[in-house]
Amino acid sequence: MQYSSALSDAILALACLAGLIELARGWRRAPERAQPALLAALLGFALTAAAAGSGVVHYSLDPDWSV
Repeated sequence: MQYSSALSDAILALACLAGLIELARGWRRAPERAQPALLAALLGFALTAAAAGSGVVHYSLDPDWSV
């Protein structure tokens, strides 16, 4: 069990979700020319948040908890 890796992945996931929310708010107000770039940034933040979330699950589970 690596709690430090789980904690750092959780912090990364939360930071990415915060960035994702702020970009989503700005995407609606952005000019039409900037929307494809913001969509790509949203996708990047979403994929990073998903990878960090799976890292939290991977590193926080203890094999001794199996039934």
